[in-house]
Amino acid sequence: MNIKSWAVILLIILLAGAAMVYANDTVEQENELLIISPIEASRSIVPDLYVFSVSVSVISQSESNAINVLGKLDKKVRELGLRYKGGEYSVNKNCWWSENRQVCDGYKGHVYYLFEVDDPSKQNEVLELLSNYKEESHGKIDISISNTTWKVSGKTIKKVEDELKFEVIASSIEFARKVGEQLRMACTISEVNFQPRPTPVYPMYRTMLKERSIEAPAPTKGERTVTVRAEVKVLCR
Repeated sequence: MNIKSWAVILLIILLAGAAMVYANDTVEQENELLIISPIEASRSIVPDLYVFSVSVSVISQSESNAINVLGKLDKKVRELGLRYKGGEYSVNKNCWWSENRQVCDGYKGHVYYLFEVDDPSKQNEVLELLSNYKEESHGKIDISISNTTWKVSGKTIKKVEDELKFEVIASSIEFARKVGEQLRMACTISEVNFQPRPTPVYPMYRTMLKERSIEAPAPTKGERTVTVRAEVKVLCR
């Protein structure tokens, strides 16, 4: 044979070998099985923070007076030494619509606080302060309480969620093992996708301050359930 004939034979052999490799790969892929299953772990925990919101508004003919009223209140709130968020205030013209035209009279100020305490009785300290300040301002301010509820602190939730994630992973490994036994295949976890935690929705309440001596009720300190969910992918061969 000449060189050209040998080259043709060699090319045929190489193509045949490549076809065999491709066929083997195809068989291996066909023998793979991907199983997707939701797995979750839950735990009940006792809330450790009592939360309530305070909204204060004032109407005044003077913008500076409205700011002063809110500023004095803010100082008294800080002197309580309780943990809270917020404290930002706003003062705008007090306007409304009447007979298809805008009417303005004085200024309206507003400030909002979100308190987080470990003892619900501390709520009474805030309410007492607000009630006294309302009397001092001759009823010029309007005060409301809302979002009174127990919640689990972020630190506690994170600790429990981390522990539950390990439980989900352990359950996933056991799930893959049992699937492998049933199918008589070698099964391994390919992915564990944890789902984001939903944002809690707290009930809304409104309490108007009328009495000087105040002992406000507190919601029941019921247990909260923390759940970690994941989509687990198991690959079997």
